Amino acid sequence: AIVASIFAGRAKVASQAGPSPAFGHDPTLKPYPYDPAKARALLAEAGYANGFKFSADVMLMNSTDASLWQAVKADLAKVGVDFTVNVVPFARYNQGLYTGNWTGEAFGMNY
Repeated sequence: AIVASIFAGRAKVASQAGPSPAFGHDPTLKPYPYDPAKARALLAEAGYANGFKFSADVMLMNSTDASLWQAVKADLAKVGVDFTVNVVPFARYNQGLYTGNWTGEAFGMNY
C-alpha cells in the first residue's frame, strides 16, 4: 500500500536494508508479506501481546517522507505498537550516525 499510494508504484518493497547494487545484497531474499494477523501473533510469541512503545529519529529528505513515516506509524498501530516519529534536522541525524547517540530507540534509513 505504501509503494502504491505514496510512491505511485515507482518503488519496490524491500527485502533487506541494502539495495540491489550494494555489496552483500542477496537477490534470493523475498520481502515479508503484509500480514497484520501474523505480526500480532509474532508479537505475542515474543512476549508483547499488548504491544509496546518505541520511537525513531528520522530525517525528512523529500516531500514524501512525512507521508511515509505516518503510514508506518499507522500500520504499526494496527498491531498494537505505539510508534513515535522524532523528526530531527540533518546535523542531528548525522551526529546520531557517527556517535550512536540517538533520541529514540531506532532511526530511519529512508535513503
